[in-house]
Amino acid sequence: MTGSYQEDNGSELRKVVADFILAHPDRFGHGVLDNGRNVQQYATWIKKPESWGGAIEIQILSEIHGVCIRVMNIKEASFMPLGNEHHKECIYLRFDGVHYDAFFAQKSDGGKQTLFKTDDNAVVQAVREYGRLEKGKSNYVDTSDMKFQCLTCSAYCKDQSSMNAHTTKTGHDHFSQVK
Repeated sequence: MTGSYQEDNGSELRKVVADFILAHPDRFGHGVLDNGRNVQQYATWIKKPESWGGAIEIQILSEIHGVCIRVMNIKEASFMPLGNEHHKECIYLRFDGVHYDAFFAQKSDGGKQTLFKTDDNAVVQAVREYGRLEKGKSNYVDTSDMKFQCLTCSAYCKDQSSMNAHTTKTGHDHFSQVK
Protein backbone atom coordinates (compact mmCIF):
# COMPACT_ATOMS: atom_id res chain seq x y z
CA MET A 1 0.00 0.00 0.00
CA THR A 2 1.43 3.33 -0.94
CA GLY A 3 -1.31 5.69 0.20
CA SER A 4 -4.87 6.77 -0.29
CA TYR A 5 -6.41 7.92 -3.53
CA GLN A 6 -9.34 10.03 -4.67
CA GLU A 7 -10.72 10.01 -8.17
CA ASP A 8 -13.33 12.55 -9.06
CA ASN A 9 -16.19 10.34 -10.20
CA GLY A 10 -18.52 11.21 -7.33
CA SER A 11 -21.41 12.35 -9.52
CA GLU A 12 -21.37 9.04 -11.40
CA LEU A 13 -21.29 7.02 -8.17
CA ARG A 14 -24.10 9.14 -6.68
CA LYS A 15 -26.29 8.49 -9.73
CA VAL A 16 -25.62 4.73 -9.60
CA VAL A 17 -26.57 4.64 -5.91
CA ALA A 18 -29.71 6.76 -6.47
CA ASP A 19 -30.82 4.54 -9.37
CA PHE A 20 -30.27 1.40 -7.26
CA ILE A 21 -32.28 2.78 -4.34
CA LEU A 22 -35.12 3.80 -6.66
CA ALA A 23 -35.08 0.35 -8.30
CA HIS A 24 -35.22 -1.43 -4.89
CA PRO A 25 -37.52 0.68 -2.69
CA ASP A 26 -38.61 -2.38 -0.68
CA ARG A 27 -35.07 -2.72 0.72
CA PHE A 28 -34.94 0.83 2.06
CA GLY A 29 -37.82 1.35 4.46
CA HIS A 30 -38.25 4.32 6.78
CA GLY A 31 -35.27 4.79 9.05
CA VAL A 32 -32.82 2.87 6.85
CA LEU A 33 -31.79 5.88 4.80
CA ASP A 34 -30.07 8.89 6.40
CA ASN A 35 -32.24 11.28 8.33
CA GLY A 36 -35.48 9.37 7.74
CA ARG A 37 -35.90 10.43 4.11
CA ASN A 38 -38.14 8.36 1.89
CA VAL A 39 -36.62 6.65 -1.15
CA GLN A 40 -37.43 9.45 -3.62
CA GLN A 41 -36.14 12.20 -1.27
CA TYR A 42 -32.97 10.24 -0.59
CA ALA A 43 -32.28 9.57 -4.27
CA THR A 44 -32.64 13.30 -4.98
CA TRP A 45 -30.43 14.21 -2.02
CA ILE A 46 -27.59 11.73 -2.70
CA LYS A 47 -27.18 13.04 -6.26
CA LYS A 48 -26.24 16.50 -4.96
CA PRO A 49 -22.48 17.22 -5.07
CA GLU A 50 -22.48 18.39 -1.45
CA SER A 51 -24.04 15.12 -0.21
CA TRP A 52 -21.71 12.50 1.23
CA GLY A 53 -22.40 8.81 1.23
CA GLY A 54 -21.55 6.30 3.92
CA ALA A 55 -22.03 2.66 4.84
CA ILE A 56 -25.30 2.18 2.94
CA GLU A 57 -23.85 3.58 -0.26
CA ILE A 58 -20.68 1.49 0.11
CA GLN A 59 -22.77 -1.66 0.55
CA ILE A 60 -24.79 -0.78 -2.55
CA LEU A 61 -21.64 -0.19 -4.62
CA SER A 62 -20.22 -3.50 -3.37
CA GLU A 63 -23.33 -5.29 -4.57
CA ILE A 64 -23.51 -3.50 -7.92
CA HIS A 65 -19.83 -4.02 -8.77
CA GLY A 66 -19.48 -7.49 -7.24
CA VAL A 67 -16.53 -6.61 -5.02
CA CYS A 68 -15.83 -6.81 -1.32
CA ILE A 69 -15.23 -3.40 0.24
CA ARG A 70 -13.27 -3.29 3.48
CA VAL A 71 -13.04 -0.02 5.36
CA MET A 72 -10.12 0.72 7.68
CA ASN A 73 -11.53 2.85 10.49
CA ILE A 74 -8.49 4.92 11.47
CA LYS A 75 -9.82 5.88 14.93
CA GLU A 76 -10.20 2.19 15.86
CA ALA A 77 -7.42 0.83 13.59
CA SER A 78 -9.79 -1.97 12.59
CA PHE A 79 -11.71 -3.13 9.54
CA MET A 80 -15.40 -2.47 9.02
CA PRO A 81 -16.37 -5.01 6.32
CA LEU A 82 -19.07 -3.52 4.13
CA GLY A 83 -20.40 -5.68 1.35
CA ASN A 84 -20.07 -9.34 0.61
CA GLU A 85 -16.86 -10.89 1.95
CA HIS A 86 -17.23 -13.79 -0.52
CA HIS A 87 -16.31 -11.73 -3.58
CA LYS A 88 -12.94 -12.62 -5.09
CA GLU A 89 -11.81 -9.02 -5.42
CA CYS A 90 -11.67 -6.29 -2.82
CA ILE A 91 -11.38 -2.53 -2.56
CA TYR A 92 -9.88 -1.07 0.61
CA LEU A 93 -10.99 2.32 1.91
CA ARG A 94 -9.68 4.41 4.77
CA PHE A 95 -12.22 6.21 6.94
CA ASP A 96 -10.97 9.09 9.07
CA GLY A 97 -14.26 9.68 10.86
CA VAL A 98 -15.61 11.99 8.18
CA HIS A 99 -14.31 11.00 4.76
CA TYR A 100 -13.50 7.84 2.77
CA ASP A 101 -10.50 7.46 0.44
CA ALA A 102 -9.40 4.41 -1.55
CA PHE A 103 -6.09 2.71 -0.81
CA PHE A 104 -3.88 2.08 -3.80
CA ALA A 105 -0.68 0.42 -4.88
CA GLN A 106 1.52 2.15 -7.43
CA LYS A 107 1.72 0.16 -10.67
CA SER A 108 4.89 -0.08 -12.77
CA ASP A 109 3.22 1.90 -15.58
CA GLY A 110 2.53 4.78 -13.18
CA GLY A 111 -1.13 3.91 -12.71
CA LYS A 112 -2.85 3.17 -9.43
CA GLN A 113 -4.18 -0.26 -8.49
CA THR A 114 -7.26 -0.06 -6.27
CA LEU A 115 -8.67 -3.58 -6.77
CA PHE A 116 -6.98 -6.49 -4.98
CA LYS A 117 -7.59 -10.19 -4.42
CA THR A 118 -9.74 -10.61 -1.30
CA ASP A 119 -7.47 -13.32 0.06
CA ASP A 120 -4.20 -11.40 -0.46
CA ASN A 121 -2.86 -11.42 3.11
CA ALA A 122 0.02 -9.06 2.24
CA VAL A 123 -2.49 -6.37 1.29
CA VAL A 124 -4.60 -7.02 4.40
CA GLN A 125 -1.51 -6.70 6.61
CA ALA A 126 -0.33 -3.53 4.81
CA VAL A 127 -3.71 -1.87 5.35
CA ARG A 128 -3.78 -2.98 9.00
CA GLU A 129 -0.31 -1.53 9.56
CA TYR A 130 -1.34 1.71 7.88
CA GLY A 131 -4.35 1.89 10.22
CA ARG A 132 -2.17 1.34 13.29
CA LEU A 133 0.29 4.04 12.20
CA GLU A 134 -2.44 6.57 11.38
CA LYS A 135 -4.23 5.89 14.67
CA GLY A 136 -0.93 6.41 16.50
CA LYS A 137 -0.60 9.82 14.83
CA SER A 138 -4.27 10.64 15.66
CA ASN A 139 -5.01 11.11 11.95
CA TYR A 140 -8.75 10.82 12.37
CA VAL A 141 -11.69 13.03 13.27
CA ASP A 142 -13.60 12.20 16.45
CA THR A 143 -17.14 13.30 15.62
CA SER A 144 -18.41 12.54 19.13
CA ASP A 145 -17.24 15.99 20.32
CA MET A 146 -18.46 17.97 17.29
CA LYS A 147 -21.08 20.68 17.51
CA PHE A 148 -22.98 21.95 14.48
CA GLN A 149 -24.97 24.93 13.24
CA CYS A 150 -27.67 24.66 10.60
CA LEU A 151 -26.78 26.86 7.64
CA THR A 152 -30.44 27.13 6.66
CA CYS A 153 -31.93 28.46 9.91
CA SER A 154 -28.88 28.95 12.21
CA ALA A 155 -30.13 26.42 14.77
CA TYR A 156 -27.41 25.09 17.10
CA CYS A 157 -27.01 21.30 17.39
CA LYS A 158 -25.00 20.00 20.35
CA ASP A 159 -23.97 16.73 18.64
CA GLN A 160 -24.47 14.57 15.58
CA SER A 161 -27.61 12.99 17.03
CA SER A 162 -29.32 16.36 17.51
CA MET A 163 -28.18 17.39 14.02
CA ASN A 164 -29.86 14.26 12.59
CA ALA A 165 -33.01 15.00 14.60
CA HIS A 166 -33.03 18.58 13.30
CA THR A 167 -32.72 17.31 9.72
CA THR A 168 -35.56 14.83 10.22
CA LYS A 169 -37.82 17.50 11.72
CA THR A 170 -37.03 20.35 9.29
CA GLY A 171 -35.55 18.78 6.15
CA HIS A 172 -32.51 21.04 6.53
CA ASP A 173 -29.30 19.27 5.55
CA HIS A 174 -26.60 21.94 5.32
CA PHE A 175 -24.50 22.29 8.49
CA SER A 176 -21.23 23.78 9.60
CA GLN A 177 -19.06 22.60 12.47
CA VAL A 178 -18.78 25.13 15.31
CA LYS A 179 -16.54 25.36 18.36
